Amino acid sequence: EQTTTAKTGATTEENKDGKLYANTDIDKEIGGEIVEKAVANNSVKIVIQAKPADNTENVSVTEVKMPVETVKAIAKETEAVLIMETQHAEVAFDNKAVETIAEQSKGDTVSILAEIIPEENRTEEQNKAAGDSGVVIELKVQHSNGTVSKFNGGKVTVTMPVPNELYGKKIKAVYVDTDGTYTVVPGQKVFRDGKEYYEFTTEHFSSYVLVEEESADTLISKQNEEFSKIEQGIKATTIKLKSSVTTKSNIRLSWVKSKGYRVDYYQVFRSTKKGSFGKKAFYVSSDGTKTYYVNSKNLKAGKRYYYKVRGVRNINGRKYYTKWSNVSSKVAA
Repeated sequence: EQTTTAKTGATTEENKDGKLYANTDIDKEIGGEIVEKAVANNSVKIVIQAKPADNTENVSVTEVKMPVETVKAIAKETEAVLIMETQHAEVAFDNKAVETIAEQSKGDTVSILAEIIPEENRTEEQNKAAGDSGVVIELKVQHSNGTVSKFNGGKVTVTMPVPNELYGKKIKAVYVDTDGTYTVVPGQKVFRDGKEYYEFTTEHFSSYVLVEEESADTLISKQNEEFSKIEQGIKATTIKLKSSVTTKSNIRLSWVKSKGYRVDYYQVFRSTKKGSFGKKAFYVSSDGTKTYYVNSKNLKAGKRYYYKVRGVRNINGRKYYTKWSNVSSKVAA
């Protein structure tokens, strides 16, 4: 296999927030040379060696910056996997993931960051997953207008050194979603030069926790129990619907949800026949706090319109629904 390697190294610098950064800045000239060499060699791997020469034990954040046009050229002109060798992890983007980053990044520069989160800076969800011995790593792809967190079918393989607290133990990687839910990411231990690493593949970036297998299993088991409780609670939730005709001849709906379980949004269904609402919602609220809707369009004077409402809660990628509201109707003025 042909590999193009860029021995860029990294410089260390303490940021204003007190964190020690290992920075690698690839300019357009170096980026162009990397792409040119990869194309000439028909490389299947492009490796950016971005480890600092000193202060490696104290580095908390590693950041690799490169021009967006370099990322676009790698995606367009090669089929190579782009590998970032950093202090905290080796991060390997397949070509589809590189293409997604190229398509979504705005501005001139894109940054790949890997940060080990110390206990005092972790979220409640991260600490809950990590326990006493787990290690939390946060992975980001940033550009001038935000982040790229999902790779649209592209895959990223992350290889992390196993920390001393977990060395020789059975471990798992747990993905901590932005909504606080946990998912075990399939992975395995690998050995390089006699050292232990943990390797997993993902299609999205956020925070990940390396933790003992038993702790991960317990965490997921408790989460599933909680999900089951919420699922039953959502399914038992009731909604009372009222309708009225406004002074502007619109039909106003308002509803009250029973207490106990929140919903993420509401679906309003409309029909001109009492018992036939179809499968597609007529209106979807922006969130679960809005409890009214004014139907001001597609109304025919003298015609009766029927409405019903239900709440929706997303839990770990699945939708759960409340009970249907009562059907309420009004004749359009």
